[in-house]
Amino acid sequence: MALGRGAIVVADSQMGATSAVGAIALGEGATVAADTTGASDKTPVSADGAVVIGRNAKALASADRSSVSNSVAIGTNSYINGDASIAIGFGAGEGGGTDTAYQTGDNVALGRSAGSQVNGATNLGVGSLAGVNVAGDKNTAMGAGAGNSVTGDRNLALGYQAGSVVQGLSSSGPVATDNLAVGSYAGNN
Repeated sequence: MALGRGAIVVADSQMGATSAVGAIALGEGATVAADTTGASDKTPVSADGAVVIGRNAKALASADRSSVSNSVAIGTNSYINGDASIAIGFGAGEGGGTDTAYQTGDNVALGRSAGSQVNGATNLGVGSLAGVNVAGDKNTAMGAGAGNSVTGDRNLALGYQAGSVVQGLSSSGPVATDNLAVGSYAGNN
């Protein structure tokens, strides 16, 4: 179901199976899409049960990101590109999952631009600009600006701008794992 000027729910496929059963898009330009147009393989994609509410809110599944099923995006420019994920707030989740080396899904972003540019799964960003530019899995950022520019897994940042720019070094590049930052500005590099 789509309601609003330019709102659309679409399952479009030239090569593989797509589905958007029970998907809902409410708001001007709100979009739920499962699209494999131009894909080189027959990867099935799904947007079943996805709900987007807000101007330009989006849940997009493609050959690179196979599912946005059972996901929710609420707020202007909020964006979902992984299974069972939630983005609530202006720009929450926007631009996420552009790096196909990471699987996305089970991410939660609550707050203005929280969880935007996230590549990974099971990440949580709560607060304005929390958990922005994250590459990794199982990271938690709570507090305005907490957990920004994190590369790695299982990092926890609690407090105003705690754990911003958390990165380490490994032979494969910058990676920070199992770090804890609690308190305003704690753990900033």
